[in-house]
Amino acid sequence: MQHDRLIEHLKALGINAYEARVYLALLRQSPATGYELSRAADIPQSRAYEALKSMEVKHMVAAVGEKPVTYSPVQPEMLLDRLEQNYKESFSFLRDALPKLTTTDLQPAMNLQGEQAIVAHALSMIDRAQETVLLEVWSNDVPPLKEAVERAAMRGVDVKVVGYDDVQLATPCQVYSHGSGEPIEGSFGCRWLILAIDGQESLVGTLSSHATHMPQGVYTRNPGLVVVVKELIIHDLFLLDVEKTMPQALEQAYGKQLNRLRQKVLGSSEKIGFH
Repeated sequence: MQHDRLIEHLKALGINAYEARVYLALLRQSPATGYELSRAADIPQSRAYEALKSMEVKHMVAAVGEKPVTYSPVQPEMLLDRLEQNYKESFSFLRDALPKLTTTDLQPAMNLQGEQAIVAHALSMIDRAQETVLLEVWSNDVPPLKEAVERAAMRGVDVKVVGYDDVQLATPCQVYSHGSGEPIEGSFGCRWLILAIDGQESLVGTLSSHATHMPQGVYTRNPGLVVVVKELIIHDLFLLDVEKTMPQALEQAYGKQLNRLRQKVLGSSEKIGFH
């Protein structure tokens, strides 16, 4: 199993399966001839020699002598350092060059299906946040996000969270409690996760396991959509702070749980749902 994993990870670095098998065989037995390596790596002799030839070009092995030629591996640290540097240089070049090829500034939306895909995308966004993380989330859905959110806060990112139910996050994360999320979840039939980072990216998704449909999400860098999601979260943050600061004045003006305000805005319609 470990051997197979090593091969898969080497393949991910641009090394083909035969080269990976030969290199691993060389680490265990060197110097060795092509014939010896074909047997040690359990591959046809012709494939072993083809692999060794390409590995010389890639500076993965060193050949010594003639008749028979023997091969020794480049030490793993040297090989990995070189591959890492090559990838960094390629990524740096492509990050600069590829955006210049596009003829449009259009930023499409990406559809996400399933809770795992939504959470994985949210984690990736939080990990690359540099300035702000604005998040709306239920306590049920905090555990897979908790470390990433707190890590972002500790590296200086301004983290503000609208928490449904009892969301607990370490300081300096700022959590604005929305109170019990059960009536809201029951009304809409789902929980949701809303996320905006740095005013550049946003994600909206449903996460409830008992939702009528499979959890669905949308991720985008489209400026028009991002600003709407960002301002939605900020709007909720404002209202929650007002509710916390002026509970008696709000109840006097609008009744318990803002019922008179709900009636004024929503009327008798239940189509808009509970808020």
